[in-house]
Amino acid sequence: MSQPATETSDNRISGRFGWLRTASTPVLRFNFETAARALRLLDEAAVRHLEPGTSFRLTFNDVSIRLDELAAAVLDDGDARSRADELRRGNAAIRVEFERERAHLAERRAAEARARMRQYHRYQASCRVAFRNQLSTNPFESREI
Repeated sequence: MSQPATETSDNRISGRFGWLRTASTPVLRFNFETAARALRLLDEAAVRHLEPGTSFRLTFNDVSIRLDELAAAVLDDGDARSRADELRRGNAAIRVEFERERAHLAERRAAEARARMRQYHRYQASCRVAFRNQLSTNPFESREI
């Protein structure tokens, strides 16, 4: 059975997997119940081994917490700042890559749409030519009855 999280005098919430400083970390101002649940769910060892760029969102009681921000708060102070910076840089790189991929996809879709339109125009032109040919070769056109 897990030990419940408790609030300490120095505005830290300590629990089975570490602690979360709430007063000195403005990004992580959420209620005690939410922090206690987050600490019960997250293993400090798992948080320490997050890959740079990993960004998940945990939502409790309509309060959203980014996992990399939570990791920065759970880790020791010395390691937290550098790890949080590393995670932010990774997140920024992922965002840039995502935007690049989205732009590439938009270009590809536009090129496919242009190709379909060219194909449609060629089809229309061939229909017009076939219609003209049909009119000019109509056996009833110049035949006398």
